[in-house]
Amino acid sequence: MQGKVKDRRFEHGGAKHVSCPGRHLTSLRPCAEHLLCADESLRFFLSELFNMCIFNGYIPDSCLNTTIVPICKNKNGNMSDNSNYRPVAVATVVSKLLEHFILSNISAILGTTDNQFGFKAGHSTDQCTFLLKQTASYFVTMVHLCMLCF
Repeated sequence: MQGKVKDRRFEHGGAKHVSCPGRHLTSLRPCAEHLLCADESLRFFLSELFNMCIFNGYIPDSCLNTTIVPICKNKNGNMSDNSNYRPVAVATVVSKLLEHFILSNISAILGTTDNQFGFKAGHSTDQCTFLLKQTASYFVTMVHLCMLCF
């Protein structure tokens, strides 16, 4: 392919320079460096792939594959106990780019309520904990019965 692709709807603008988690698991798995250093034509083809996925409502199985990696919770604990580990799913770089592509196109129409604290930009669960403590404190100081359910 010669020349530059002028009409491309996908850019790697949000991609960060990261290492390749899971690179040791399989040598054929592309990582962020592969995509950042790739030829311009790869971005065009990824753009076409992502647009076709959205248009057809179908995502190839290869984009849905993840690798589950166990992470130890307590290194001083019992290493043979299954409850001492938590799973972390490592997705492919292509699926992360597809997710970024979809979110960047639909985030403007997605809305949340003021009651959502987690998974929201500029908010944290600390705010929710503070609100819960303030509400409980209010009812306790007013000598009302305060029942909380978790």
